[in-house]
Amino acid sequence: MLSNVLPSQYKKESWLYVFNSSKFKFVSSRWTGKWLIFVPVGQVDKAWQVIKENTESNQLGTCAKVATALDSKYDKRVICVYNNNYKNVQEVNSIRQKLAELGFDWPICYKTDMSTLFNKQGGHKSHLYCNK
Repeated sequence: MLSNVLPSQYKKESWLYVFNSSKFKFVSSRWTGKWLIFVPVGQVDKAWQVIKENTESNQLGTCAKVATALDSKYDKRVICVYNNNYKNVQEVNSIRQKLAELGFDWPICYKTDMSTLFNKQGGHKSHLYCNK
């Protein structure tokens, strides 16, 4: 894991990842879901640090990732905060509440990994939850 790398400057991979310290390994599956947080490029390093620290200390989901500077054509970067089971509504809501407490209090959406895969195959956007 690249602990001190800034997503706004990193260009070797598309994503930087962080995992919580749980004994359970994160594995993407048909049940996996994620909150999508879009952050302006100028704020992504600070936002990632907050998400990273809280994920590592088991305050958020099982895993998080951030888009790096490799694909720098956009003015925002996405940070994804994952949980293992989108049907666990209590956990999904708990993660959203913690994100709001950490300052991510603007509207964000939650979707499954399966819907991301479907979108890549020509499907339509399908968010399970959008918090406004």
